[in-house]
Amino acid sequence: MSSSHGVWSGNGQTILYAPYIYESVGPEHLWNPLTVHAFFARHWTSSIYVALAYVVLINALQRVMESRKPLSMKTVLFLWNGTLAVFSFMGTWRFGIEFYHTLTTRPFTDSVCFSVDPNGPASFWACMFALSKVAELGDTVFLVIRKRPVIFLHWYHHAVVLIYCWHSGFFILLPWRFTFRWAIRLDRRVSFNCDVDVSSCRGYREKVFACLFCYTVFLFSIEIWNNCLILVNYAYSIRTTAQDFFLHQVLQL
Repeated sequence: MSSSHGVWSGNGQTILYAPYIYESVGPEHLWNPLTVHAFFARHWTSSIYVALAYVVLINALQRVMESRKPLSMKTVLFLWNGTLAVFSFMGTWRFGIEFYHTLTTRPFTDSVCFSVDPNGPASFWACMFALSKVAELGDTVFLVIRKRPVIFLHWYHHAVVLIYCWHSGFFILLPWRFTFRWAIRLDRRVSFNCDVDVSSCRGYREKVFACLFCYTVFLFSIEIWNNCLILVNYAYSIRTTAQDFFLHQVLQL
């Protein structure tokens, strides 16, 4: 198995990534990691306001629809779900190529410890993944105007994942964000399954609830692990600084 890695530097950050060269590159050649990282660095906090506005809007819209008849919107809903299904398929396919290559040709730890190539198509789809979380808020709007039940896990999942993804869009360049590869891969798979289930209208509520629940648990597990790494690194840096101070200032070594 290969164990080599690449180094990328930009916007004051340096990361190690697992190299992979795609056989073909489409619109991903327009990708500019420096510009996108700068965008998320400046605007990731906007996702918090968007999430809050989303929750308020959904609750307000539910009150408005209480005295109104549900809207059918079958054609619009079909086009909406079809577009999301195509997008999910493309993201699953293109990002999955790099993911599969990393798992099959490198040690398992590389899929966690090394980032994707910031200049490659995988990073382009990681960006599309984060941006798509804003569009996916529309799923809840369709549920409300059709007077379908909106469970807590549904809107909570959309709000939390939106903030997590935009936050990771900036901090993915830091070592403890490399697990974002696994979060993206799992979410693309879950989203594609949900879109297919919606389009076929089979077991929609049960399957979507199971997918959202499992993904949310996985997401929180990643966050707990990341925060533990941050605390360990912080504690180690404090310990190292204290030792250096004691050796050089107290013992005059």
